[in-house]
Amino acid sequence: MTADLFDFAEARAERDKALRHFEDSQPSFLAQARALAITIAQRDGRVTIDDVRARLPLPEDINPNVFGAVFKGKLFEPIGYVPSQRKAAHARAIRVYRLASSARSASHA
Repeated sequence: MTADLFDFAEARAERDKALRHFEDSQPSFLAQARALAITIAQRDGRVTIDDVRARLPLPEDINPNVFGAVFKGKLFEPIGYVPSQRKAAHARAIRVYRLASSARSASHA
């Protein structure tokens, strides 16, 4: 029997499992990365994972695929895509985020 290589629900479940593990095992690093992303978004009006990674290198023992957890939750909202500037990413599309309207309101209060 051949494994089903294209199961969207299973793929999403595996992704979410990996993100939860990252959140549980690296809470201080994740908090630092989110705080940096917020600072960049407040300053520039937008932020990408490349912006965060340029200022906060990912520890060697962390799989870069889970770095998207930085934008998980209600603090950020996606607003588009740009090509990654990182050589290893081969100019693949990455999301651009801004602070969610609720987070923007809270930061100006």
